[in-house]
Amino acid sequence: MGIAYCSHCSCSSCNCCTCGSEESEKESKYQRYISVEYNGYETAGTAYVDFDETGFSEAVIKAQGKKLKNVKSLDDLDWSDLTDLMGSSNWDLIDSITFDVKPDSDLSNGDVVTVTASWNEDYEKKAGVKILSKEQEFTVEGLEEVKEVDPFEDIEVTFSGTPPYVYPDWTNNSDDDYLRYLWFNFEDYDSLDVGDTVTLTVDESEENALANGYKFTQTSKEYTVSGVDSYVTSAADISADNLDSMKNEATDALDAYFANNNSYIGNSGFSYEGSYYLVAKNSDTWGDTNVLYLVFSTTVTSAESAFEPTVVYFPVKYTNIMALSDGSQSFNTYGDIEGYTDLEYDDGWYNVDGYTDGAQMFNDLVVTQKVDYTYEVTDNLTQFGN
Repeated sequence: MGIAYCSHCSCSSCNCCTCGSEESEKESKYQRYISVEYNGYETAGTAYVDFDETGFSEAVIKAQGKKLKNVKSLDDLDWSDLTDLMGSSNWDLIDSITFDVKPDSDLSNGDVVTVTASWNEDYEKKAGVKILSKEQEFTVEGLEEVKEVDPFEDIEVTFSGTPPYVYPDWTNNSDDDYLRYLWFNFEDYDSLDVGDTVTLTVDESEENALANGYKFTQTSKEYTVSGVDSYVTSAADISADNLDSMKNEATDALDAYFANNNSYIGNSGFSYEGSYYLVAKNSDTWGDTNVLYLVFSTTVTSAESAFEPTVVYFPVKYTNIMALSDGSQSFNTYGDIEGYTDLEYDDGWYNVDGYTDGAQMFNDLVVTQKVDYTYEVTDNLTQFGN
């Protein structure tokens, strides 16, 4: 856009906008009072007009036939002299000038923008000048290149808790002045278990990223839940070492039981018969998430020959068997021997822990809990129910 003033006459209805070469020279001269500045980056640049109001005001005064006395610029005048020289009509005119830049956003180097000025024509008449205006084109330059980055490159995702209460967290380790202040959000992450995936999304619009000189190669990323303790959900997943440890503790518990009752009963040594493994159907259960019964059998004898030697099954209970994040496993046990049975003899009966009836054992330990648990039966125990 070119802006100029014509002082061929002083009337407010001057039509000098059609002047010839002299005004064309003035028009070229007055173009220096505007410039277009560019901000941002390639593909996301913005443009705005920088208007030299002081220089423009001096041009208005000159067009009106006025002169600056003893100073080089309006900026050198005190307020009183400036007011006298400018007058309200000049200020009203200059304050009414606006600029329209099209396009003014999403710019790249080499794009062409057009600037058009507009003003209040009543103020123009009162000032006794005529603004020569036309659209002017400018070529965009100086925008920096956009950086393509992966916003997740320096994001560390960790998990804590145990299923189903596993919670994801993120840490931004970037040292980039822009990237390190980005915020991220996890999408739905209820009831997470090891091996599940969770999606992390950057909380920044593509427009804002471009305005800061960055283009994201991705805006969301999936992460697999790992590094947390989890409940073992299958008997086959119980490690051999863990199972051996539980068997040893179970036989220790049985040895202790018979030692405490050795004046009444004895045994022929323990044989491992198999296991019942129960897993809660609802992982959000208030009870035990999993339960393991290791069942051993032995022939129980009477120290006083009060009853005939009898085969008894002794289930030892373990709960909440877990696969730990370090690769090992853990379990809870209190040496509990489940069940009881009556061993009859001539003058009465004798009560011991365990079961003489395998079907009753299956019913008490498994069938009664089928509403809340799925189950597995292993080895010799399948003969009593499966």
